[in-house]
Amino acid sequence: MDEEHKEHILLEGDPELQRAVLAIQEEYGLASLDQAAEFLLRGRMNEGTKKMTGAPPALYLVKPKGGTR
Repeated sequence: MDEEHKEHILLEGDPELQRAVLAIQEEYGLASLDQAAEFLLRGRMNEGTKKMTGAPPALYLVKPKGGTR
């Protein structure tokens, strides 16, 4: 997750969810619970995309307009 991104995922109401996200954080060496939750969310979104389209999500490099940096 970008350092500029200031939103945080609240897991306070569900201890089982906290334990699961903490386990993912530790297993993958992620810096925060937010990163672990984002990791899980992206995986779920990829699964949903694959079920809907029959193919994994396509990722393309997006170049800014107006020259190179």
